[in-house]
Amino acid sequence: GVESGEGAAEELRPTIVANPARESLLLASPAVAGGAARVEIFDLAGRLLKSTSWSMDGSGLSMGLSRLPSGVYAVRVRRGTESWTGRFTLLR
Repeated sequence: GVESGEGAAEELRPTIVANPARESLLLASPAVAGGAARVEIFDLAGRLLKSTSWSMDGSGLSMGLSRLPSGVYAVRVRRGTESWTGRFTLLR
């Protein structure tokens, strides 16, 4: 499932399209979103493994996960002072 961080704004809350993920993490942008965001993937020890920018202009985001092993990961989306955190499972 997806867990939201405290204080996350409704308009920043993306949807994890496929959970568990297989080869890539797919995020869908909220309809009211807009503006550049940073997407970061962490292991459960808090180590940053991958990051990218996302325009959140209504288009989705696909992040390739080919170098990561199966497991549970956290994904954080940051835009300005807003932040949203979710979890997903990667299955090989």
